[in-house]
Amino acid sequence: MYFLTRQFWLAAAVASALTLSSPLVAQTIEKGPVRTVLALGRVTSVIETPVYFKLSRVTIPAAATVVYRGDHSMIYLLSSALTVAEANDKRALQHGEGTYLRPSIELTLQAGAGAVAELLQYQLLRVPYSATPAMNAPASAVELHQMNIPANALRPARMSSA
Repeated sequence: MYFLTRQFWLAAAVASALTLSSPLVAQTIEKGPVRTVLALGRVTSVIETPVYFKLSRVTIPAAATVVYRGDHSMIYLLSSALTVAEANDKRALQHGEGTYLRPSIELTLQAGAGAVAELLQYQLLRVPYSATPAMNAPASAVELHQMNIPANALRPARMSSA
């Protein structure tokens, strides 16, 4: 199951790199598209119930602080700077960096003082729509894409006995 988890997040990272890479960069590289791992996280299981993949563009005003409490999520910073804090653990992100947001815990995200922080948020949801947003105001989110992943479309990884 850990293998499926790594595959999912790695696929999300590769899709992001392919989507976000500049056409000019793609033209200068002769070996193909650039692939970058943005963040890694662990999901216990994605095969027991249907899951939904949701991609959103989130904006946090300059110097504002928001609280995240939601499902498995990965964020990729498009502009400015962002600090992600969980208790005493703080991670500073710069443009082009990403991180994994663990579910069911309270995380604090603070935008840099210089400019509005824009980020892409990839969420792995158990229900298609939640009554409450994962980030509180003053963050604003625009949903870009949502995809249903039926439970019968995923299978557990088979371990080889080699």
